[in-house]
Amino acid sequence: MNIKTSLIVSTYNWEAALELCLHAVLKQTRLPDEVIIADDGSGAETAQLIQRFQGTFPIPLHHCWQEDKGFRAAAIRNKAIKQAIHPLIIQIDGDIIMHPRFVEEHIRFARPRFYTRGIRAFLSESETRSSLQNKTCHFQLFRHPLKKWPNAISVPLLQRFFSIINFKGKGAIGCNLSYWRADAIKINGYNNDFTGWGKEDDEFCLRLENAGIRKRTLKFGAIAYHLHHRLVEREQIQENIALLEETRLKKIKICKNGIELLSCEDYEKRAS
Repeated sequence: MNIKTSLIVSTYNWEAALELCLHAVLKQTRLPDEVIIADDGSGAETAQLIQRFQGTFPIPLHHCWQEDKGFRAAAIRNKAIKQAIHPLIIQIDGDIIMHPRFVEEHIRFARPRFYTRGIRAFLSESETRSSLQNKTCHFQLFRHPLKKWPNAISVPLLQRFFSIINFKGKGAIGCNLSYWRADAIKINGYNNDFTGWGKEDDEFCLRLENAGIRKRTLKFGAIAYHLHHRLVEREQIQENIALLEETRLKKIKICKNGIELLSCEDYEKRAS
């Protein structure tokens, strides 16, 4: 399938991880058609790293930055979605190391009126430290200690079979997700009312489903290795859960405060 893709990579002040992530991009069997670094307020070191890669990167590499005002993943992803120019968006975080067939398999798995939820395996703290020091972005299932190791098994023949299974109750994973840009624009993107860690991806995907975009879960492919890091502060989690539950109960499709800040009149027109 010759689908053009924009790869959005979220990051915040972890240059070593982002460098490894970008090396993994270069090892893809099918390169994305552009990469957008969705930067939630990192300092000069991140900008300098991106500039170094831009000098030799074989595809467009863009730095989409916003001022650091706390954890605002929803807002920076909206800026990146708005900037993206290709129909299929593949979304990861800067602490994700992609399997070489990651982009290829997301493209092959994509279908109209569906979004794709991927899965991930977790590298141990010692393996993460070693990978960052040695700039290693190739992992073998039985040679590297992994948490949730079954998520690192690649079996292309099983991908199609598991795609028909509805994994109910499984939330979105924003670090391994793909969707059509037009569908994201239709629901006004992420809800910028989400600040602090948590649930912005679940709410985004729930509104996609409320709008008739169904979920496919990609297992045994598009493998993502998650680097170990300390847990993010979760001070806003209860407020974010409340926003998610409001979307669930009211079956909200379009958020008011998203890619566009909608007036009440515009919101009512789109929601009708």
